[in-house]
Amino acid sequence: MSGLLINLAVIRDAAPGATLRYRFVDDGRARDHVYEVAPETEPVAVDDLAYSAMRVRRVQAGDEETVLWVAAGVPTPVRILQRDDGADRYDLRLTGYQGAP
Repeated sequence: MSGLLINLAVIRDAAPGATLRYRFVDDGRARDHVYEVAPETEPVAVDDLAYSAMRVRRVQAGDEETVLWVAAGVPTPVRILQRDDGADRYDLRLTGYQGAP
């Protein structure tokens, strides 16, 4: 899977306490990616909305870490945080969401 497909699969597969395993393919190389879903949800604010989201965490080789927050009914992570050596590198947050009518 590509990185984008893994993000979609995490949204689809996330369940409290689950371990998610995927094969990431990039430039002809395949690597295993393992994600751990927290056993409890936590509150995450998006604009004026609040979600109860699952924290999904992946620790890569070295000190790289990726954390996604997945909320039921939202088709994208409400937040994606990437850390390198304990410092935030990217912090992407959903700034608004309107469900289908």
